[in-house]
Amino acid sequence: MKEIRIMVVDDHKLVREGLSKLLELEKDFKVVGQASSCDEAIRKVLSCNPDLVLVDMNMPEVSGAELADRLRRACPSCKVVAVTAYDDPATLAQFERMRLDGFVLKASGLKELFSAIRTVMDGGRYLDPKVEAKMPSPQESTELRPLEELTPREREIVDLVAQGYSNRDIAEKLVISQKTVKNHISRILKKLGLRDRTQLAIMVHRGLKAVMRKT
Repeated sequence: MKEIRIMVVDDHKLVREGLSKLLELEKDFKVVGQASSCDEAIRKVLSCNPDLVLVDMNMPEVSGAELADRLRRACPSCKVVAVTAYDDPATLAQFERMRLDGFVLKASGLKELFSAIRTVMDGGRYLDPKVEAKMPSPQESTELRPLEELTPREREIVDLVAQGYSNRDIAEKLVISQKTVKNHISRILKKLGLRDRTQLAIMVHRGLKAVMRKT
């Protein structure tokens, strides 16, 4: 049985170390490195030479797309499997556009993750069964692409704005100040090149309409 060399990238220490220990229980898995940030991941992938990298798609300092792109440029032979708690249309569109080797939801459990690793290392591409029906079409992916540039927190706020929540409601729901909400919305509008929250809500509804019919 050929040994699969794995690197785990996640900014949460408990998740990263716990997952590494569980992976090591499999006879054909060997964890050769761990990283908590994008820069550390690039350094480690060069020194550890893994076959496959498990990447948290919601790292705080960079988008999942940027991290995956940098990992691939640093190690073209490495397989990259996204591990995330999010299955929103923008995240799925990002996965499809980046042509990552695998996508697994954190809620799916170890059996699904182990299956993904082995499928990818056998030359296949793995998509978590829970999200297969939600995958956006190429046209929908294009419409959703602007949302890929947002952080997970910004996407949460975009979703609430699109549902008609006020700044006060958003602040209460996310347990942050109204000033923080206002600052987030200002950054979101600037990133997306929009004038106000009404334009933001319209853009989201147009981009998600076809996708949401699949769920």
